[in-house]
Amino acid sequence: MFALMAVASAMLTASVAMGLLEPWMILGFNFLVA
Repeated sequence: MFALMAVASAMLTASVAMGLLEPWMILGFNFLVA
């Protein structure tokens, strides 16, 4: 049970981190393309 909670927590943290980083990644990619 604890392992399942740990995995869910890690996935949630990863998804939040990706959500925060994605706009900056897109911005950087557009800057590189331009």
